Amino acid sequence: MVEPKTGENFFMEFNTVDSACFEAFLNSFSKQYPDFMNIIILDNASFHKSKKINIPENIFLLFQPPYSPELNPTERIWLHLKNQLAWKTFKSLKSIKKNVYELIINLENSVIKSLSNYEYIVKCLN
Repeated sequence: MVEPKTGENFFMEFNTVDSACFEAFLNSFSKQYPDFMNIIILDNASFHKSKKINIPENIFLLFQPPYSPELNPTERIWLHLKNQLAWKTFKSLKSIKKNVYELIINLENSVIKSLSNYEYIVKCLN
């Protein structure tokens, strides 16, 4: 998760992608930012929309239209990370995870802000 105006971010790693992991992410995120009303922009993946998910009170999910990754600020972060990993080879899944983790923890807020600060998103959120 990234905050486009400041570059503040919140990442977690999971071994699967499902509604239970998404709910765990939302709960952790909610506890990290308890004093804010948090708007999270999401794609329409089925695990984001599961009726089983309990959404914390301080989180509002905003679903983007289908096929519109340009509306999600986090997509630019992933593109940036993918570009840094391109043409590299890894001996194991563990080494890929380690490399991605190091890239994420070394991302400075100023870089995240420069990549995700779409004027139209910031205007909309103001």
